[in-house]
Amino acid sequence: MILIYILVILAIIAGSFWLFDSILAEQNNVVFYWSGHVLELSVANMVALLLVGFLAFYLTLRLLKHLLSMARYAKNYRKQKMCNRTRNDLMQGLVSLIEGNWGNAEKQLLANAEHSETPVLHYLGAARAAHLQEAYELRDQYLKQAIEAKKTVNGAEIAIAISQAEMQLYSEQLEQARAGLITLLEEHPKHLYAKKLLAKSYYKQEDWKNLSSMLPELNKQEILNTKDLAHYETASLKGVFQMYANEDSLSKLKLEWKKLPNTTRNKPYAILLYCKALVAAGDNSTANKLMVTSLNKQWDDQLAQQYGLSHHDNLNQAIKHAEKWLPEHDKSPEFLLSLARLYSKNKLWGKARHFFDSSLNLAPNSEGYLEFAELLEKIGEKENAELCYKVGLEYCINKKGQPLTLNNRNETNRLSTAELEVLQPPISDYSIDVMDDYSNESYSDKSATVINNPRVDVIQPLDAHI
Repeated sequence: MILIYILVILAIIAGSFWLFDSILAEQNNVVFYWSGHVLELSVANMVALLLVGFLAFYLTLRLLKHLLSMARYAKNYRKQKMCNRTRNDLMQGLVSLIEGNWGNAEKQLLANAEHSETPVLHYLGAARAAHLQEAYELRDQYLKQAIEAKKTVNGAEIAIAISQAEMQLYSEQLEQARAGLITLLEEHPKHLYAKKLLAKSYYKQEDWKNLSSMLPELNKQEILNTKDLAHYETASLKGVFQMYANEDSLSKLKLEWKKLPNTTRNKPYAILLYCKALVAAGDNSTANKLMVTSLNKQWDDQLAQQYGLSHHDNLNQAIKHAEKWLPEHDKSPEFLLSLARLYSKNKLWGKARHFFDSSLNLAPNSEGYLEFAELLEKIGEKENAELCYKVGLEYCINKKGQPLTLNNRNETNRLSTAELEVLQPPISDYSIDVMDDYSNESYSDKSATVINNPRVDVIQPLDAHI
């Protein structure tokens, strides 16, 4: 193709040389007759005159074209000037939005939005500014204008849907946000952030079944961080288990447990939630067996505490299981409290008294104080019971523990000989240190540490801002 162009150009040049050579070689003049006038020119002069005339004609046409296009040039100039102004408004508006000057941001973004090359960005920014000022009606109006202008930006419908869902979730318009996100994911099923927002909407609506069904995908695609994923897993499991337990649907509860992946079923918090649901549904036997199996494999203080709260048909057998764990976990306040409860249920008052005392001196517990005080009243130690009530009440109010230094058992002589036998300290090959020698100050420091320790209550309240 290039060769053809070269040949054509060479031919034109050669022809031009031949033509001019022929003209210049011709010595005859050219004579023009017009209305009695005679004009005689040489061939060379005629050619030069023709060239000058053609050039003048061409320049005249170009000048007329520019004169006729002045209006269009002026319009384009004004348009370009307006575009520059809208770009500046957009930049200034976004800066004001980031700085927190939401009123100024709204004005700047809307000033010349209709003249912008990307009006959708102006309206989305104005919607965000109105949302932050809690002007939700204006926000929805700007979002509607953004939808109408979305054709100017490729893929703007996704940005609009995401922005709308975010703001609706924040303003607790949960159903609208959920519907919009579901529609978005139907059209764009791989959009990760939309999945994250949909999971958040399920969480806020307490739709535990749908949230639970999303968790494997969220975990596989690493959409959530570890903390948020743990919150969602705990909430969804707890919600689903409680739902079936409240409906007395034990078979559905067990089926739901079997559906969970092994990695989830091996987690202590999942076992704890399931056991609590089984207990609520009345299946203490299955719960107790699962807790024993789990604690033998992997120790968890909260699960050990639940073991003491559960009902056991054979208390002696339950206590034997618990006593096997004692040598390795005699410093766990949750487990000692659990063991105290088991002894108390079996009316072994002396052992129950010892382990209540040991547990509460390791870490304060409001329910433990109450149960211990009731036990002390039952065995006739009224002064110690009053002290326990007092310390427990102070802990409930101030959230600061203090040592529980009980008086000697000066009331035991009022009990029968059979009752005195069970008041003796437990006979074992191990000893449990009781913090009677702790000062108030040191115990307060330790109790504060325990209170802030997440293992005291493994199921933490779920943050609403996830």
